[in-house]
Amino acid sequence: MAAAKDSSNRGTAKARSGASFVAEQKRRQARQSMWWRIGITAVVALLAVGIGVGLLVGRGGDDAPVAAPSAFTSDGALVFDAQNVPTVSITEDFQCPACKQFEQIFGSTVDGLIDNGQARVEFRPVAILNRMTSDDYSSRSASASACVADESTTAWRAFKTELFDNQPAEGGGPGLSNDRLAELAVSAGATSPDTASCITEERYVPWVDQMTSDATGNGLRGTPTVTVNGEQLSDMTPAGLLAAIAAAGQ
Repeated sequence: MAAAKDSSNRGTAKARSGASFVAEQKRRQARQSMWWRIGITAVVALLAVGIGVGLLVGRGGDDAPVAAPSAFTSDGALVFDAQNVPTVSITEDFQCPACKQFEQIFGSTVDGLIDNGQARVEFRPVAILNRMTSDDYSSRSASASACVADESTTAWRAFKTELFDNQPAEGGGPGLSNDRLAELAVSAGATSPDTASCITEERYVPWVDQMTSDATGNGLRGTPTVTVNGEQLSDMTPAGLLAAIAAAGQ
């Protein structure tokens, strides 16, 4: 009977251990989800405090017309169109760490929305973090992305990934050089000499600064900002995005 009792005790302990493991896994997943939301909220809050109008007006300081990329709409969106589906708008800064995290977590989901025609997806590059580098990298990288988009929107999607994969550290040092940005463009599939010239001469930096000023004037306070049919996404998870799209499509 003692042996049977020991066996029963071991079985009970094993069951408790298994239940404890499952509970711990659930707690871990909840913590990861919580920290993702907290991280995004903290970055948005920090930017809301730190952004000043003087940082966003643009280097020209006047209302003179600026060269605009042909691939973008007049209000600064690169559109991957689809008919009779909700519109997802994503505003990002290529220097923004939370945007890099967004790309890593949401990238495949957003790609699927585009490839499968599940949403009309707009990308809106802005430059709100020029102060984090010594050479206005936010504006230069967004300008480079516009150069690439003018050659190929397919290459732009690959270039966007390259920019986040090679994102410079914040801290006041230099960002990637224009020559390095041009190299990344080639590796993404944008091989035209004009694209390289566009990047190295910073052709669209004034346009980026103007679009950024317009966006902040319209209420942008941080990146990434994601909306579905104009409503800001509250559940910043891939599942939350898909649920919001499904609800908007009803």
